[in-house]
Amino acid sequence: MRNSYIILAAIITALLETSASAQQAQGCSFDTQCKGDRICENGMCISPSSRGSTPVNNGAQPPQNQTMDAEREYVGINLGWCMGDWGHNEGAQEAINYINTAVSAGYASQVGAVVGIINNLPGGLGAGIAGETLKRPPIMDAAKALVQVSPDLAVQLALTCQAHNGAGRNRLSSRPDLVAAFLKGEIPNLWR
Repeated sequence: MRNSYIILAAIITALLETSASAQQAQGCSFDTQCKGDRICENGMCISPSSRGSTPVNNGAQPPQNQTMDAEREYVGINLGWCMGDWGHNEGAQEAINYINTAVSAGYASQVGAVVGIINNLPGGLGAGIAGETLKRPPIMDAAKALVQVSPDLAVQLALTCQAHNGAGRNRLSSRPDLVAAFLKGEIPNLWR
């Protein structure tokens, strides 16, 4: 009977991982696929407040920092959301891999809080169980602690919080400097 439960858990986990991978590759198609009050626009979940927020300047050249400001806002909204979302974490298994890399590199003290969570996970049950146990806020806290000693690893760890949103994650990964700035507190949490 026990083996039946283990097999059932493995099948359910595999189905959840397959579904999450397919959705990640596609981005969003409908507003209902976005978390909270975010909406789907061009395959990405965005805050309704950032939609159409580009000011009109009557044909004049936009200020040089306007694009940077929009990117900083995007980072602040999307990574800010990661700081407070306690739902299922599709990127938990990937985060565990980065955390293990950090520990192997000698940064155990920076990621110690999440190591305790990982050590309590049942072995061999897959990413579905990890996603219900290792949530985004502790991962982001670990990334914030790690950014001072290993910025590249911290950025990769933080990006796991957007594993459910392929298009959004790609946009964030194109600006590792801004992700690091968020982790250092130089960009505020703009999630509402």
